[in-house]
Amino acid sequence: MDAAATIERFRAPGITPAEVWDLPVDGRAFWQLLGSTRLAELREAGVSEPAIAAEFAQVVSHALPLIAARLGAFERVVLAGGLTALEGFGVQGAAVLPGGAFCAAGAADSDAELVADIGQTAHKLALGAQRVSIERDLMRCPLVTVEQHSSLSPQRRTELGAAACEFAAESIARGLQLGEVRSLWLALPVALDDELRPGDCTYPGWEGDAGLVRRMLARACKLAGCVPERVRVANDAELAALAARKAGLCAGRTLVLTLGFGPGAAVVEA
Repeated sequence: MDAAATIERFRAPGITPAEVWDLPVDGRAFWQLLGSTRLAELREAGVSEPAIAAEFAQVVSHALPLIAARLGAFERVVLAGGLTALEGFGVQGAAVLPGGAFCAAGAADSDAELVADIGQTAHKLALGAQRVSIERDLMRCPLVTVEQHSSLSPQRRTELGAAACEFAAESIARGLQLGEVRSLWLALPVALDDELRPGDCTYPGWEGDAGLVRRMLARACKLAGCVPERVRVANDAELAALAARKAGLCAGRTLVLTLGFGPGAAVVEA
């Protein structure tokens, strides 16, 4: 089945994705201080969840003025993503988008809209009230940071990219089989240009591949045996920002900061 004719690069008016993961904060990159890798380190060390939440909240507080210096001043901050569900997590003056890891589900307008959020640690599916999380298969799709990509041979990058594409297609197909799906929102953890060409992420082999999304969706539709009427593709932070706006959390120029594998961001203009 060919889903290519239904695909569009979705850009919500007034919402602009932004890169903040590499921002220097307290002498280290933002993603090194705030994300699933740091979370695993702290849990392995026996740190309590409230203490982890307090550490992450402090990192966010330190980062906000630096983000404003990079992106411009904002009047409101909305935090989203799985790390906001940590016990006791909160940043003074910032709102939290409900849903935790499934925050992008708020972008849907109806129970027939599937949101497939292909994250770097898990794939999250939401259709109506149904929620499915599929942990990243580290045997098929090992975590490879952007800094480590250059150590891989071109053949290995191609192999890993193909394996990750198939894994994502299987997850999307599972979502398409949850019930009636007329429309699909596909969120990816990468920068996307108008040709759906991905930027860097921990799925090596995806960057710069203009045909990746179309192959992924065509394979998903073939596995599921159905094709949605419409497919809208966006960066995951863009969909979180759209969900925050639909939830009425944005006022004036708003920074939406997603906290998952690493920090992502989008700016919502008034």
